[in-house]
Amino acid sequence: MSGTDQPRGTRTFRAARVRYDPARAERQSRVTRLAIERIGALAALPFLNADHAELGARPLDLAGDSSEACGRVEAVIAGLHRA
Repeated sequence: MSGTDQPRGTRTFRAARVRYDPARAERQSRVTRLAIERIGALAALPFLNADHAELGARPLDLAGDSSEACGRVEAVIAGLHRA
């Protein structure tokens, strides 16, 4: 039986594969740890996942893009203060 001849409930599909980039993950991890240390976990998670006007993007996404972008995010985090 081919994939199209199988009963509807038994068909399988291939999930879209996302390439894992260790450097991207390391940069995102680094800014996450920094934000948690600087402003606490409760404030860090919303900060990292919301669009930021000064950065023009979500900090977590931007940090993963490049070392330069990660540095920009780290600079903004360094200026944050615990509420």
